[in-house]
Amino acid sequence: MGLTMPSLMAIVTETVECKDLMNAVALNNLQMNVSGMLMPSLAGVMIDHMGFESTYYAIAGFYVLAAAYFFFIPKNTQVNYQRGQILANIKNGLKYIGGNRTVLYLLLASLAMIVLAMPYQNLLPLSAMAYSKWELQDGPLDEHVRWADW
Repeated sequence: MGLTMPSLMAIVTETVECKDLMNAVALNNLQMNVSGMLMPSLAGVMIDHMGFESTYYAIAGFYVLAAAYFFFIPKNTQVNYQRGQILANIKNGLKYIGGNRTVLYLLLASLAMIVLAMPYQNLLPLSAMAYSKWELQDGPLDEHVRWADW
C-alpha cells in the first residue's frame, strides 16, 4: 500500500483537470476506504458459497481486469519536472503546509486515521480467527479459517 498509493495519486493528478482535482482525490480516497471495508466481507461470502479456489481465481481475474484498464488511461505528453535538492523541496512543502490551514487539517486527519484505524484493521483477521476457533466450532468455514494452531 505504501508504494501503490503515491502511484495512484500521481495518475489521478495527471488525468484530472486542476479545477476537479480536490473532488477526484476525495473520490479516490472514498473508493479506497469503502473497498477496504466491503471487499473482505464480499470475499468471505464468496469463499462460503464458491470455495477458496474459485474465490482466488475471481480475485486474480479482477487484478487482470484492473491492469487492463491502465491501457485506457490517456498518456500525458507534458511532464512537469522541477529539478532541485530533496531537502529544499521538503522545506518548501512544510512551509506550504504551515501556511495553508486546510491542507494542514487534512493531513492531521489522515494521520489520525492511520494511527487509530490501521492497528484495528490489521488485528481484525486475527480476532476473527480466534472467534472462529473458540466460538463457532464446526461452522461452514471453521476448517478453513482455523489454519493457525492456537
